[in-house]
Amino acid sequence: MALMEEFARDMHDELVIVRVGQDDNIREFRLPKALLRARIAWFDKALHDGHFQESATGVIMLPEDDPNTFTAVHYYIYHQTLSFPQLPETDEDSARSKQLAECIRIWIMGHKYCITGLQNCAMQRACALLKEGGSLRMDNEVLKICFSSTAPGSPLRSLAMDHIVDQLEVCKQPINVFHTVFACSDGASVEELFDTQAERKRQDENFPRYNSPLRHKHEMYVKDAGNSGQADWNKNILLGTTRGSCEDCGIFDGSPWCGMHLADDCNMGECGCNVSCTLCRAQCW
Repeated sequence: MALMEEFARDMHDELVIVRVGQDDNIREFRLPKALLRARIAWFDKALHDGHFQESATGVIMLPEDDPNTFTAVHYYIYHQTLSFPQLPETDEDSARSKQLAECIRIWIMGHKYCITGLQNCAMQRACALLKEGGSLRMDNEVLKICFSSTAPGSPLRSLAMDHIVDQLEVCKQPINVFHTVFACSDGASVEELFDTQAERKRQDENFPRYNSPLRHKHEMYVKDAGNSGQADWNKNILLGTTRGSCEDCGIFDGSPWCGMHLADDCNMGECGCNVSCTLCRAQCW
């Protein structure tokens, strides 16, 4: 009850205006000050009494950010997860590609404001989209965003690198598709590509890593998520379906309950009531 009472108090605190965008593309988000400070350390620092102008005016200006992307931050502050619509049956590839680009922009905004839980939510959905997408391919603009906004070794770059190598070696996509990427990245990116190729050959069955992100959580997720609800977002992020998310690989794939199996027959956890996808179930039993 104490946590619920604290949340209720935060919701009735004075409102802060977060003004996102500029010129004709401005949107205002009104959030309880206490909730905003409790959820995100960056905003807590900006609103700390007397330290910054925002603490006096109650208005935070974010002119360089996209209001549409900040909508995800706004939702995450309240719910500690993200919600994505179910993909339509018609024009699914286009909708999937658009949602993937949205996930990547959300991840980058989470990186900018150190919202690790938000980043992991976006990554979880991006992995699911790529795994189930089949021929889905990141376009040049999205790949360029991945490389220009990240450092070598970051989870988002790992996602992009695995995708590039998978396209080159499995789908036989022409190399010139990725010229834009290397034009905007440093030499380390080329070295990283070769490292990823070597990783693919070393553990082929687990490549690309976005097919089973929880198995590669140290590469695919941001560390030190703190109290970001990490235990919850793995179950809640893959919305638009009645299926669960596999508690071993992290991706939903027909996931039936396996509670009828004894814990010592299951390598997915100490509890025998987990969700497993078809692939993990085959490896487990």
